[in-house]
Amino acid sequence: MPSSDVFDGPVLVTMERSGRVESAHRGAVVVLDAYGQELASAGTVDVPIFPRSANKPLQATGMLRTGLAVTGEQLAMVTASHSGEPQHIQRILELLATSGFGEDDLRCPPSLPLGEAAQRELLASGGGERRAAMNCSGKHAGMLCASAAVGRLAG
Repeated sequence: MPSSDVFDGPVLVTMERSGRVESAHRGAVVVLDAYGQELASAGTVDVPIFPRSANKPLQATGMLRTGLAVTGEQLAMVTASHSGEPQHIQRILELLATSGFGEDDLRCPPSLPLGEAAQRELLASGGGERRAAMNCSGKHAGMLCASAAVGRLAG
């Protein structure tokens, strides 16, 4: 079970609608100076965190700085988790193809789409688990293409 420190943290943000608090979000935050010295904090800031997919926009910034050239729709796939719908898979395959890669070049695990309707459609058409359907395949595709852009990989 997660540490209660996370859930008992201070309310950092409240969202209001029509003058009423709709939601309150707890958490922890620390502000450091350029030398790593703490300037301010709220909540328990000395425990590990696991941001997982929340890091995708930051990772994408690095990919763009290395030369990743993508359309707006492709960038959306790189920076977000997706549910493996047919249009998501198509965008991933298109992105991979821009750098000479195919689905087999992805190293994320094969998966079925997250939604039941998309799963049924894929299975009914004779398909099965595939790497491009995995919810993080956009990030993985972006990293492959960014690496190719700086000459570290050849498709």
